[in-house]
Amino acid sequence: MRLAEIAEVFSGRPAQRVEDGEPTSIVPIVAMRDVGTRIVARAHLETVPVGGEPDPRRRIQAGDVVVTSRGRVRAAVAHEEHAGVLLGPNLMMIRPQSDYPPALLAAFLRHPA
Repeated sequence: MRLAEIAEVFSGRPAQRVEDGEPTSIVPIVAMRDVGTRIVARAHLETVPVGGEPDPRRRIQAGDVVVTSRGRVRAAVAHEEHAGVLLGPNLMMIRPQSDYPPALLAAFLRHPA
């Protein structure tokens, strides 16, 4: 089975630079350090200013699996409190189809090869 058969995959990017005078909003962002077997609570995430509306594919939804893309693989399932948080650089987000359990996918990814 291929991952593309059961999920969509998105990559994180740094927050876009804000130009002087551009309207901004402050949003929480998940960084590599925030991902272990769980994602750090939303209240403890770093916030960044962003201009315009960030790409919705970079916004986490409950049930997404957030995975580090360098170093030791860490994978965690996002919960309701993480909905709308931006996905930071060096992270991948896997959005499983509704019939595939995200916790099972995260456990599989964390398992040593």
